[in-house]
Amino acid sequence: MIPTLSSRPKLLYINARLHVICVSSRLEHRDWRFSLGEPYLLLTPRRLRRLRRIVGRRDPRIQKILDIAIRMVDDPAEYCKALGRRLPRHMRPGAPRQAVLCPRCDHIHYPHPLDAGLPCPDCEAAMRRREASTPSPVTVADRQADRRAREYIRENNPEAFLDGRLAPNWKYHVMRRLERDWEEACRRISMGLGYRQVAEEFACSVGLLHKKVREQKYWESN
Repeated sequence: MIPTLSSRPKLLYINARLHVICVSSRLEHRDWRFSLGEPYLLLTPRRLRRLRRIVGRRDPRIQKILDIAIRMVDDPAEYCKALGRRLPRHMRPGAPRQAVLCPRCDHIHYPHPLDAGLPCPDCEAAMRRREASTPSPVTVADRQADRRAREYIRENNPEAFLDGRLAPNWKYHVMRRLERDWEEACRRISMGLGYRQVAEEFACSVGLLHKKVREQKYWESN
């Protein structure tokens, strides 16, 4: 079965930067709507004609807005008429879509006439997945700069690396690391000695001692 150009009942709203949003025509027809706190004006054919006079005939944003209108509204012919154009017969709602070969996989699909030169939906989905898994140029540049910086540090200060990983403060942390017999400390707590007394004997904080006791109880319970 050959698909047709279905009519999508949408209302177009436009903001001061000529960005367009589409709203279901089942909603109340209001001149102004707000999206993310920004005002959008209902775009009618008459307002589109007035907008073209303001920004100029050759502004590419007008063609972009017209393409959105052709796809989304019930009466795209009215928007074309407002700009002094005629809507081609094969772009009218209900017209059968023409079979087109995908430029990437050579499979037949039935796109909107405005998308006749674009890849099929399967190829576009594969392209989006590939782009999502591929790092952006900014990420690649950042990784290259990070690699150069690490190589510079390795050449001028090799002691900043620990087991091949950059850890400039590893010596400081090793000196501050507590080596305690936590099993003996937990055993003394289980015998009824106070946390403060045991913490003083093992030169640690009461909070750290309490954490070790809870970990010991957890492993014993499991």
